[in-house]
Amino acid sequence: MTRKLVVSDIHGYYDALVTCLKKAKYNPDKDELICLGDMINRGPKSYEVVSFMKKYASVVILGNHEIGFPLWFYQKTDPELFYKMGGIKTIDSYYRHKNPDKKLANHIEWLMTLSNMHEDDEYIYIHASLDYKKPLYAQTPESLLWGQNRDFFKTKNPLNKTIVHGHVPVEHIYRWNGLKPNYRQAVFHDNKISIDGGSIGGKYIFVYDLTNKITYAERVNNTK
Repeated sequence: MTRKLVVSDIHGYYDALVTCLKKAKYNPDKDELICLGDMINRGPKSYEVVSFMKKYASVVILGNHEIGFPLWFYQKTDPELFYKMGGIKTIDSYYRHKNPDKKLANHIEWLMTLSNMHEDDEYIYIHASLDYKKPLYAQTPESLLWGQNRDFFKTKNPLNKTIVHGHVPVEHIYRWNGLKPNYRQAVFHDNKISIDGGSIGGKYIFVYDLTNKITYAERVNNTK
C-alpha cells in the first residue's frame, strides 16, 4: 500500500533525516514523500538534504528559510539576514563538494520553481500558517511562510480538509493549546497536524505517516 509520509523543518540535519526515514521503512518506489520546507540552514548538510528531496520527494513546498537562499545567490538583498538564519552552514555544505557553484545554481533554479502550498483530496500542505479570513488563492507569503497569523495555531481549522504544517515546534503548539505534551509526537489538534519536531533548537526531526497516523522521530544531536 502506498503511504503518504510528510517531513518538515529538517534544517540541514541530513543524517537524522535518513535515520528517521529508516525507522519509517521508507520505500521510494512505493511511498509518497512530501516535504513542507525549511530543508536548509543550521545543520551541517543542507546540500545533501536538498539533493535528497529534489530526487525523491513527490511534493516539496517552500519554507521561510528557502526564501533568502536565491536572494543571497543572486545578490538581490543584504546577505546578513540569510547568514543570521544559519545560511553560512548552508553555503559551507555546498563548498565541501566539487563544482559548488554549479550545484548551487542547479538547486537555486529548482527552488525557484516550488510552490508555497499543496492540496490533495484530503489535506492542505503548508509550511507555516493560513489566514482563515482569506480564500486559499489569496494567501500571502507572510502567512504561508512566516506564520505571522498566530491565531492559526490556536484556533480550529474551519475548512473541510485537514491542514498539515511545520514552522512552529510542537512544544509551542502543545503549550499554546493547553495540551498534554509529548515532544516526540506530531500534534493533531483542531483539524490541523503540526509536524515540526524542533530540529532548529536541537530537538527532533519527524517523519509523519499520514496514512497510518504514526510519528517517527530522531533527535538531531544523536547524529552528525
